[in-house]
Amino acid sequence: MEELGIPDEFRAAVHKLYEQVRAKIRTREGMSECFGSNIGVKQGCPLSPTLFGLYIDKLEDWLNKNEGGGIQLASYVVKLLLYADDLILISKTAQGLREQLKALELFCQEVGMQVNTSKTKIMIFTLKRKERQNIFLFEWSPLEIVTEYKYLGIDFHHKLSLETCKAKRIQGGWKASFLLQNRCRKAELWDWKTKKTLFGLLVTPVVLYGCEVWGSSMSNHGWRQIERIQKHLITSSLKVKSTVPYEILLAEAGSFSLEASAMSRMISYLKKAENMDNLHWPKIVMNDTLERRKKTWMNQNTKWMYKWGINMQECPNRNREIKNYVIEKFRTAMWTGQIGRKKAHYIREFNYTGEYDEKAYLGATIKGKAKILVAQLRTGSHHLRCETEIKLDATMNFNCWNQATTLDIVLLFVQPLILLDFSLYIYFFSKLKILHKDDIFVSMHSDQVKNLLALDPTKEVYIRNVTIRKIPRVSSDIPLYDILNEFRKGHSHMAVVVNFPGIKGQTLENAIDVNAKINGSPSKEQKVLPK
Repeated sequence: MEELGIPDEFRAAVHKLYEQVRAKIRTREGMSECFGSNIGVKQGCPLSPTLFGLYIDKLEDWLNKNEGGGIQLASYVVKLLLYADDLILISKTAQGLREQLKALELFCQEVGMQVNTSKTKIMIFTLKRKERQNIFLFEWSPLEIVTEYKYLGIDFHHKLSLETCKAKRIQGGWKASFLLQNRCRKAELWDWKTKKTLFGLLVTPVVLYGCEVWGSSMSNHGWRQIERIQKHLITSSLKVKSTVPYEILLAEAGSFSLEASAMSRMISYLKKAENMDNLHWPKIVMNDTLERRKKTWMNQNTKWMYKWGINMQECPNRNREIKNYVIEKFRTAMWTGQIGRKKAHYIREFNYTGEYDEKAYLGATIKGKAKILVAQLRTGSHHLRCETEIKLDATMNFNCWNQATTLDIVLLFVQPLILLDFSLYIYFFSKLKILHKDDIFVSMHSDQVKNLLALDPTKEVYIRNVTIRKIPRVSSDIPLYDILNEFRKGHSHMAVVVNFPGIKGQTLENAIDVNAKINGSPSKEQKVLPK
């Protein structure tokens, strides 16, 4: 530090800090006795990386004196990479690397530093087996030649492929996701908003670590594998089918794709590199790759952005604004153009406009089972037997509340029930929704309905709970007072039962308009209700 011109006051403070270093070792039997230490820097001390950096900086000058080794990057020769106590020696030839190892050996002897040869590996980036048969020594100890190695969390392969890194990210993401769900289950955390926040804090960083490097080279199949991690969390939390389109799940859960997060991170990194001066390595690498016409990292980033209609020049500079810009581009690409039948139905029935806001029912103070039921209804995962192409000549007009009959359970497969996400309240319409083909709603048979609440469409009705009950195979003459909708005879169905506290209603017989035609009959003489 004296050679570097560091002030005496700072050197005296460091000397005082390391004057009497005491340490203990944690063992299986417990803590050991205190002992003195006069080698190395303190473990976990914030000053340790700086002190080691001052100590190791001489190595670069030492290697530069040696003409061997190094690679050409733009107008610079790169011989080593340093990060904390991790050191990488780079050379284009085997002889150049041997010369660098010899220079490192002499440097360690002069400054009294030791190298852990068991953790020191050699990687040769080539497809030729003959090149991988070279022998490298350090202090007369042979160094192991490996085909892949992890540096700063990124797995590098000798074939210059990042497929291993991508596979490790996916594997680590699944592990973190299962661990999160297990912890939430033990802590009885069922709230989706909490799970989504924890996923963003604990799982997303694991999956997207280093995506600035490997994100642009990821194939569409690879991104689908990554998105499956978040899709599994949504489907398992909301208990919906895995066949529901991923875009609908994201819209329902108020989330956005992991690829969009990776894209925003990559653009933020490029924006940061653009604002650096020309002496920083990220800026040097970016400019060097832009000047080349071959397949480079920067060219892959450009193609990746073009795939989603993103222009680097139009991107804002702040990270949050970049993220919003990317999410908007992804939303536009996902919900425009040729979309599937399920997505078209979701847009039509729920007036979806492309927002990524969490639906209100997921944050409402209602039972978790009710939230799951609503999510199943909205995503077509209700497991109900859907009757399509039902031909009814009757138009049923539901009157207002009738205080004569007390009935607190109603089964209505009409549009407002599916739109339960607005709040704790739902609006009921007076007209029964007749189903068309491809609709996911369950139809109501006018000649098999036992009782029905007549609801006022101008009033708000408080929902106490929502449950699913199974309609058994029974004959029509058995009374089912608690189940108000019976489908075709001889079949078992799942029915949604909505419970309203203290609500009074009237039977279907009193609710049907006198002039309505039931199955072509102009009067009510035809048996509408089973005996």
